[in-house]
Amino acid sequence: MKTKHILALLILIVAACETSFGLISIRTITREDAAELKIEVRAKAGGPDQAWVEMEFNPAVQSGKFQHVSLEIADENDEFVFGWTPLKDQRTRDGKVLVRMMGSRNFLNNVTLRIVHGELGSHGLDVRLKDFVDFENLDVDKPRQKSEATEKAEPAPPAATAVDSKS
Repeated sequence: MKTKHILALLILIVAACETSFGLISIRTITREDAAELKIEVRAKAGGPDQAWVEMEFNPAVQSGKFQHVSLEIADENDEFVFGWTPLKDQRTRDGKVLVRMMGSRNFLNNVTLRIVHGELGSHGLDVRLKDFVDFENLDVDKPRQKSEATEKAEPAPPAATAVDSKS
């Protein structure tokens, strides 16, 4: 009888540990991986010192259910500074996920976008922006720099809102 209680307690502890420790399997994505997984990173100048960054991907390509995209920040030595800030994602007409952000070009070199997927958010694909975009050489007059590893796909235009000042 005592053995049954110990066994039941052991099973309960193992089951609780699996879902509550928050462990995540992380893989850093290369340009080649991005092409295979259909992840596209685009950037355009937002001024002399700023840049807009977009990442677009098809969530069906990743194994498991798409959860969110989070922002991770490291210093110049790739040491952790700040992590897990979820970004608002949008869906394009063809069902892809699109995230956008703007920041200082120097700062964006330290940013990693993590695609979290899996039933419990147990897997992460890290896209280090500095591996995909040369922020120093973005031209203010050029529309957008695409990563070489991905094919062209345009996102749905953002929904326009009209403001009538006469009503």
